[in-house]
Amino acid sequence: MFAKDYISGLASEDATLVVVPGTDDTGAKNLGRWLKWFFALFSRVVVIDYPGTVGPFIGGLRSDRYDKSRDKAVAATVESVRSITGKVVIVGYSQGAEAAWLAATQLHSLGIKSGQIELIVWAHPQHPTGLKAGLKRHHPLVSLILSRLLGAQANG
Repeated sequence: MFAKDYISGLASEDATLVVVPGTDDTGAKNLGRWLKWFFALFSRVVVIDYPGTVGPFIGGLRSDRYDKSRDKAVAATVESVRSITGKVVIVGYSQGAEAAWLAATQLHSLGIKSGQIELIVWAHPQHPTGLKAGLKRHHPLVSLILSRLLGAQANG
């Protein structure tokens, strides 16, 4: 079965799509352009609103650092999914992928919507080419400096 067919099947089960966009993609404008066909499969689409920042580099000096921004996305995703009736498909991209993953883990551990959540993530920061995996590969001093600047811990 192709991924598109599988996802179409989920949408036909009247699932709600919960989108956790990546860094600096408020309202999933970029993700929405890339995945217009995907979003259109679902009758209900909920976009998680969170800062999506990596202060001070993305969002400015006073913006949230990476992990703090991600944690806000996790909390918003858990709250949103809790309020949805029926099956849920959570899709996360980049910073949103990590948030979606953590939210799904939290929902699972709380026993919320057991068996009613599908998770799709890509460009996850823990992927070998991702931000957090990169922090693990650097010299410990470089990793420490980068993690302090970005507010991203090489964890997970």
